[in-house]
Amino acid sequence: MITITLQQEEPKILYLALLYHLARPGSEIDPETGKTHIAALKPVMHFLTSELNKAIIELNCLPKQIERIDTALSGLSNELRQYVLSSSSVVPNFENTLIKFWPEIAVDSNKIEEIMMLTMMTRRKLETFFLQAQNELKHEELKLLEERRLRRSQWWKIWKKFNRS
Repeated sequence: MITITLQQEEPKILYLALLYHLARPGSEIDPETGKTHIAALKPVMHFLTSELNKAIIELNCLPKQIERIDTALSGLSNELRQYVLSSSSVVPNFENTLIKFWPEIAVDSNKIEEIMMLTMMTRRKLETFFLQAQNELKHEELKLLEERRLRRSQWWKIWKKFNRS
């Protein structure tokens, strides 16, 4: 588990990123198993919903969840750019949530640029956690590969099967 500390506007940014991420069809499906991903972000969003009004929030996440949060923040950056261009979003509840968090957006559309900057700053702040998660995932993958290698049948060493003394 990796613990991320969020403060000030960062929880709102992460909430928007998760809102965007979860609106994508199949975002919670594991491509390998076809079932709900073990590193689903829906529980993270539920936790954020209950903690959103606090000054400091600590999130405990799996490395794969951290990796997916990175993807969600990238997607939020793109969605905010699209929102600036068209003043609307195809993500359900995105615009309502944006205005709920920052009511001045309804009056001043330049506020969205500030939110875009906050998104980039949040992503940069969390970059060390993204790298840590990436390293842990690589370590786990190498460990799995080594376990598979050790379990692999050595069929060509037929003499070992008959000479068991």
